[in-house]
Amino acid sequence: MTRRNDENPARGGASVHTLRPGSHSNSTAAAEPEPQKIEISEQGAAFIDGLSNGLAAGLLELWQLPDSLHWFYVRAWIQGRESRDHEVARLNFEANYWYFRHANPRLNWERHAESELWRQGSEAAA
Repeated sequence: MTRRNDENPARGGASVHTLRPGSHSNSTAAAEPEPQKIEISEQGAAFIDGLSNGLAAGLLELWQLPDSLHWFYVRAWIQGRESRDHEVARLNFEANYWYFRHANPRLNWERHAESELWRQGSEAAA
């Protein structure tokens, strides 16, 4: 089954002038065109809103979504989580550093604790 360029998987149709994911723009143009917003019909938007509200309210489970929306949700969750990994690692390092300083108040900080913790932190961030 082939899908026409003006069809939308949300079953409501879409604007003919919008770019589709994976579609190619004119490669002979000197400058890249501004990306255009992908639009779906009001019916499709209401359907997706209903599903997201159901997920948020606990009325729906992720496995109940259509496969395309299930994987869209999973990919978005993974990307959002990965975008914060560096900050989480840094904050965990700082929490460990301050815990270690508090738990070991008599250590020679210039030689041992700070250099060791900063070494561990730089290895964890890499």
